[in-house]
Amino acid sequence: MENSTEPLTLEGIAGQTAFVSDALGWRDGGKWPRAVLLHGMQGTGKSTAAKVMLREKMGDYFDPMNYIIVNASDDRGLDYIRNQLKQMSAVKAVGTDKRGIIVDEADGLTPAAQDALRGIMEEYADNVIYIFTCNEISKIKPAIQSRCLVYEFKPISPEDGTDRLMELFRPQKSAGVQLAVDTFMQLMKFTGGDMRSAIAMVESGDNLIALQKKLSDGGNPSQAALAAISGDYGDMRKQFYSMLDRGLSLTFVMRTFHENLTEFFEMDEDNTWTVMSVLGDMIPHMYEWPIGSYSFVDCLIARLRKEVTV
Repeated sequence: MENSTEPLTLEGIAGQTAFVSDALGWRDGGKWPRAVLLHGMQGTGKSTAAKVMLREKMGDYFDPMNYIIVNASDDRGLDYIRNQLKQMSAVKAVGTDKRGIIVDEADGLTPAAQDALRGIMEEYADNVIYIFTCNEISKIKPAIQSRCLVYEFKPISPEDGTDRLMELFRPQKSAGVQLAVDTFMQLMKFTGGDMRSAIAMVESGDNLIALQKKLSDGGNPSQAALAAISGDYGDMRKQFYSMLDRGLSLTFVMRTFHENLTEFFEMDEDNTWTVMSVLGDMIPHMYEWPIGSYSFVDCLIARLRKEVTV
């Protein structure tokens, strides 16, 4: 079943100019790459772009019989690649020259599985277009990367994100257009360019006024970034706690904090770099932090109090 908020054409993909430009050339010229790797932060449209690419290539034959989506975080081992994925690659397409295999979260594949996958890609290059998506490209072996056209999917800019949200959720009354634009711009800054999270928040059922109030009352990563470089650690803690109280993950909170922090280099370059350094030291510990998200926030702020000169 199609998601009504997902684009169906290359022109509908928000923000990813380099990929869209090249893919339009493939479509218009009728020559498609053998393998593509899309990497970048979550919520930037990698999986959606992979499906759109296959839809554009296959046309009327875009059908589950001609493509399959594999989540490598679930099926990540050597046996799966050698057996099931190899069998999928051997199946001929119907009505089109190649079938498509999308390997989502490919950074979850074990090193041994990636080694086996390399051979399968070579063996079935004339039969399959392979499209990989991942968050951390460093976990993809060079042997796989070198066989792909590689594109980084960057955070969606507030402007591009607002344009896309307006296409999806344009108010029925003209009087609400400016309120929608202002709210969507604020929302895209809040999510740090995560289009998927932005769409989910709009779909949550709140009207625009309620959504704007929720964004203001529920913690603000931009305000947290400003508080960090200006030494207002009480407000910084308040913003982080409010975001966590709303059920946002620590990973999301730290990522949006970093995205918003980059806007303050012109205001105070030295302190912004210092905050970046402390954040970089703390992030590797985030995934194994034993005593909860709130304590991580408190320890991060404690480090900043020692390092940042106001």
